[in-house]
Amino acid sequence: MLYNRIAKSLILPAIGIISGYSVSNQLNFFEKSQWFSNEQLERFQFYKIKKLVKHAFETVPFYKSFSNENNIYINDIKTLDDLKKLPIVNKKIIQTTPESFISGAFSKNDLIQIGTGGTTGKPFHSYTTKTARSILHSIGLRGKRWGQY
Repeated sequence: MLYNRIAKSLILPAIGIISGYSVSNQLNFFEKSQWFSNEQLERFQFYKIKKLVKHAFETVPFYKSFSNENNIYINDIKTLDDLKKLPIVNKKIIQTTPESFISGAFSKNDLIQIGTGGTTGKPFHSYTTKTARSILHSIGLRGKRWGQY
């Protein structure tokens, strides 16, 4: 218990200062959201999905082109069923034109390249942000708390 208090009050904020992303803030949110009702969770998830689609339509070349060529816009996404209007994208499509999947909202300096080793063929590289990394770390820490690590 003492370790958890020290980690939450000292170690996580220090990691945030050093790394430039806040695991502590994300972890606090995940600690609260794990208790959302089904209705709250569904509403939150749809809000985040719609926000992501809007971001993609406005800043990601692949999705901007798709939106314009197919006359599908953010206001056309009103329900989860409407997500069927979006293209299914796989690794092969991304590898064909990887730059068309990079959001113009971020500078290259803000992105962190991640990738696979290519054990199933060609290595796959993509980009993430410090915020996205903090989300992954936060989810991992929450899981460790559940397991009492």
